[in-house]
Amino acid sequence: LKNNVQEDVPGLTFIKLLKPITYNLDLQKQAALNGKKDEGTWKGKYDIEKIKFTGFSAQGVLEAAKSIDYDFSGVDVPKDGGILSVRYQDFIPSLTKAIQEQQTQIEAQAKENEALKKKNEQLEADIKAIKAKLGIQ
Repeated sequence: LKNNVQEDVPGLTFIKLLKPITYNLDLQKQAALNGKKDEGTWKGKYDIEKIKFTGFSAQGVLEAAKSIDYDFSGVDVPKDGGILSVRYQDFIPSLTKAIQEQQTQIEAQAKENEALKKKNEQLEADIKAIKAKLGIQ
């Protein structure tokens, strides 16, 4: 079902540009942006405005993607100029790629660290041998 399959999803490059935020909703602004009247009130109608949400600003995500020429599918941009929305499940491929890139870096650093440990041990042994020849403790 998939055509033109490519492994060109940006990982760390994209993820590092994202700016996680916290925010509260404003139902009156939301209604106005959707061109609707905020009609009727009832007990608890605005309780959701007290909840501190965590996420991304859709505009920030679009800006991050655009800055690296990434045609990211995770932001819905309505044709009628309505409210942008973020589809968080679309971040999973980039997050997966970022983890893979970090794992490659971790493994390379571990290998380099092991080589440096061995080199250090050899240098310490050489110093000890030189000190022994010179009669230094």
